[in-house]
Amino acid sequence: MHIAQIILLILIIVVAGVGIWLWFTEFATQSASTSPTLGGGLKIEAVSATDSKLYIYVRNIGATPLTLDKIYIWDSKRRLVAVYNATTLNLLVWGGDVWDVSSSARLVERGLILYDNFDGNSLDTSLWEEREYNANNTQLSVGNSYLQITVSSKEEYTWATYGVFTKSPISLPDSYVFEVELIKKGYANWFYAVCLYIMSTNTSNNPYHNTPWFATKLYPREENDNIYTVAQLVYREENTTYWDSSLYWQGSVEPHAHMIVVVENGYPTKVLLWKDSRGKEPIVNNPPRQIYGRELRAVWGNVYLALTIDNPTTYLDEGWFGYIKIYKRTDFTLTGLRPNAEYRLIGLKGKCTIKTGATILTIDPINPPPGCEWLREEYYEHGYPMNITLDSEVFGRIEPQELRTLILRVNLPAGIYTLEITTKEGISATLTTLIKKRG
Repeated sequence: MHIAQIILLILIIVVAGVGIWLWFTEFATQSASTSPTLGGGLKIEAVSATDSKLYIYVRNIGATPLTLDKIYIWDSKRRLVAVYNATTLNLLVWGGDVWDVSSSARLVERGLILYDNFDGNSLDTSLWEEREYNANNTQLSVGNSYLQITVSSKEEYTWATYGVFTKSPISLPDSYVFEVELIKKGYANWFYAVCLYIMSTNTSNNPYHNTPWFATKLYPREENDNIYTVAQLVYREENTTYWDSSLYWQGSVEPHAHMIVVVENGYPTKVLLWKDSRGKEPIVNNPPRQIYGRELRAVWGNVYLALTIDNPTTYLDEGWFGYIKIYKRTDFTLTGLRPNAEYRLIGLKGKCTIKTGATILTIDPINPPPGCEWLREEYYEHGYPMNITLDSEVFGRIEPQELRTLILRVNLPAGIYTLEITTKEGISATLTTLIKKRG
């Protein structure tokens, strides 16, 4: 054999060897990062992540049902960074929500219509715009979780108004609920008002002219030279105004009210009121009274909101707004339940067990299921949204060959992690994988 042929043969052998080595190395790398460790009949098939959620895809590869129990997550240094219960679902619930909880927690219908708690340092200008009418010395700021508005009138005894309107119309059904916090940053015997208007139009900078409108106000009243402040529900048509006053402040106190108003079929049917801070029981818990023999009405359809200070004096007066929440109903609905299975409902104020013979259950915190009275207390103190944990072995049950997607609320930096899932039957599965963040 010639020397050239020998050299060529050696080169071929070397190249082939390098190719085999590269192929084997690549295979080994993929195997180390993606091949799961099997425990009995359970397999973690894949993992993916977003900024706030981790998706784990696990399959029962055995012949009998399993009940998932715990999920453990370790980082690359084998430090335990998180432990989750596979039998729980975490829900952030608004009134009117519909959640499918047949396997994971899936939001079918959102009850939220509008929400602003003014927790930043500036006004949300995508939602609100400033408006004024006959106003002087206007000031507006957002801080300490309050919208703060100050105004005086250009002319004594002529109403001025200043505040914010929603830029675009909001679609309200004929049944809805709103929560609002109003503070009159002055004395009860000062003559000005702090107002939330729900208006059918926004053509005038003065909400009073945008009839028909429905409002709740901290409003000044005068009797026998005595000025005091009342919490009012008000409805105004073209030429007539109807109101119901249900809470009073007098003298040198600062009027401060939290209100929940329930509207059903176009009429306010329940008013809940607290002074200063929300507690276990509202001071007022009544339907509005009939005014001049007729029921107080509300406004719905395409509407605009206004948060304003209305002032007929040349004195500079101030009002604060802590939050405005509008949602569809006071209740929320769970679907995909297993009939006659037990579910544990867990919240900030307590926990209880619920059981139904149907696949659907509607829960109203104001009239909660037996044993779940803590829901009413939680709703009264905090309102919506509510952080609800639903716990049941039903959620952990995985049938043979079933692929289950587990969704965890977790914020992990990109890196290599080891996940282990255990079952109540003593079987486990692990997977070491590179988790990349996706927005």
